[in-house]
Amino acid sequence: MSGASSGGSSGLDLEGAARAHICQDGPAVVLRAESKLPEAMRTWGADRVVQASAVRDAFRLRSREKDSSHCVHLQGLVIEGRLDLDCLTTEANVRMVDCHFRDGLSLRNARLSSLDLSGSLFEDGAGPCVSADNLVLRFDLRMERAHVLGNAHQAALSLHGAEISGCVLAAGISISHACGPAVDATNLVVNGDLHFERGSIVGRDRDALLTLRGASVGGRLYLSGTVLENGQGPAVQADRMRVANGLRMRGATATGASGTYAIVSLVDAAVGGKVNLKQTRIENSAGPALVASRLKVEGDFDLDETRIAGTGDRSTVNLFNSWVAGTLSMVKAHHQNSSGCVMNAQRAVVDGDVRLDHSTFTSHTDRAAAVNVFSARVGGYMSLSRTRIVNELGTALFAVQLKVGGDLRLDSGFTARGGGSDGVVRLHASKIEGVLDLSASHLEATRGPALSARSMEVLADLRADAVTVMARGSSVDSFAPPMIDLRNTSVRGRLAISPQTIEDNRVNTRRKLLALDDTVFGVLDPRITVKDWIRVLAQDTPAYTSQPYQHLAGRYRDQGDEREARQILMAQYRDQLKRSDRQGPFLRVWQKLAGVTIGFGHQPWRAVFGLVGIFVLMSLLALWGGGLDGAGCHGVQRVGRAIEASLPLLRIQQLEGCETGSGTAGLMFILATWIAQVAAWMFATLFIVGLTTAVRRRPS
Repeated sequence: MSGASSGGSSGLDLEGAARAHICQDGPAVVLRAESKLPEAMRTWGADRVVQASAVRDAFRLRSREKDSSHCVHLQGLVIEGRLDLDCLTTEANVRMVDCHFRDGLSLRNARLSSLDLSGSLFEDGAGPCVSADNLVLRFDLRMERAHVLGNAHQAALSLHGAEISGCVLAAGISISHACGPAVDATNLVVNGDLHFERGSIVGRDRDALLTLRGASVGGRLYLSGTVLENGQGPAVQADRMRVANGLRMRGATATGASGTYAIVSLVDAAVGGKVNLKQTRIENSAGPALVASRLKVEGDFDLDETRIAGTGDRSTVNLFNSWVAGTLSMVKAHHQNSSGCVMNAQRAVVDGDVRLDHSTFTSHTDRAAAVNVFSARVGGYMSLSRTRIVNELGTALFAVQLKVGGDLRLDSGFTARGGGSDGVVRLHASKIEGVLDLSASHLEATRGPALSARSMEVLADLRADAVTVMARGSSVDSFAPPMIDLRNTSVRGRLAISPQTIEDNRVNTRRKLLALDDTVFGVLDPRITVKDWIRVLAQDTPAYTSQPYQHLAGRYRDQGDEREARQILMAQYRDQLKRSDRQGPFLRVWQKLAGVTIGFGHQPWRAVFGLVGIFVLMSLLALWGGGLDGAGCHGVQRVGRAIEASLPLLRIQQLEGCETGSGTAGLMFILATWIAQVAAWMFATLFIVGLTTAVRRRPS
């Protein structure tokens, strides 16, 4: 002991020294000890004991007399009885460090300059260990390396409504409660920083272990490396909390069991700086883990390398309608929910980038998607490169009406597996202002499409080289949806997919590969030939539609390739005849005939070959068939008869001596002439129709 009696002084002398010091008449009372662990402090003898009533009376006396900023310094004492300093007002800086408060400390409605309780051990009797509701401090509250061991039903450490003009410094604090909450800091006001890092907070209560509901922190909130364990409920309740300069919870562990509340709740909270939860582990064995609905973060939100697990219908990580001014990052994160949504970020707004690279999201539910970003808005790019999302019973990634200001990257080994009928990855009505990159991704579906992106708008390229889509199951379902659904999708740039990728996926899947109804794109991929496109539209789409052919032909016309455009339109007619049932039998016959004779109006010169063929056949029949007789029926006259039969518009006057015979051969020649004239009229008509395109019918 320094400035007072030695360590072997009687308790009466120690009380007198403490009273004299508090009343500004004596030196500080400081007793040293080698070990400050709770087990060692409990063995301290009577030579360190001071009655709580003596300390309380000294403070009351001091407050009634003329007060000053003289520091009160008590160290290494055992305070016997509950120290009641409620409503105490003093200008002193009070230091009661390394003390053992056997029956707790009460500072409700007290007003002090500063308070230092570092290294002290607090145990409760009839009330909480430390009760400091509505405490007012002009400077700091220090509880570094303190031990608070509660057994009463109230919170072990209560700072409800307290106002600290400085900082709360409680790094390394250990708080445990056998049957109740650990810390109640509801509506706490701290103008500086709030430090709980590298601590241990353990309790058993259906309410929160650490309550910061409505608290206001003018600096930063530190929970880095802290262990929070609640055997019966949530760990951190910080709804409506306000933090001016950032929340740091890096490397913390928060575990609990609550089917009603999240283990960490930040609903309606606002953080002025960065939220850092990197390498944090949050687990709830009965419900949601992290709920941050309507959270506002004016900086970055860092969830890198987090391990978050929950269960039940409510989302493991809930960011519904939250706002992040900077970057939202979940790189190398592992999140899971055994029976519900893993991450719900519906209507969330991120002004910067969203980085979910190298992460894993695992679920097993048919009631929700594993990752839900419905109607979310991202100002920068959104990257899920090498991320794995698995939902064995439902949708993996639900991104309907998603808006991304930059690129959307589902590439470089991105894997999504789902078992629902709505699609593994859903991008309906989404708008991607950059590139949609699916290169080297792997999509695996059981019932629905692997990628469902109806009415999507991509303002740059859609890249799908080396993408792999697979349909699980052993049987082929003729009514199953296509693996990639791009109906009514608009890609202003290039639709980039290599022919090898198409061929590989054609082998891997037992369904139709693509649905391209009303799909438009701005630039052709030069690697895909016209034959490749025709095969895709005719064999890999679920049904015939005219728009993909017409749009593709238009793209080739725009770049001056009229021949390729004609090939596509002819393939369109063939596909229509093969797969469409909207035409009657007469129209189908006419279409087939037009396809053979004039290439559906795009190759009218084919009819000329038909006329030439009829002429050759009739010439052979006229020369050697024996059906023509007459004295002047020489070879030239016989060929003239063949010309009249094959070209009905021509009549040759010099053929009177070459008439058909009366025998069987003559009758056969007459019959052949009738057939040839009908065929010739047909070919001539088709030629004229195809040449003038006056009645060319556009297929529907």
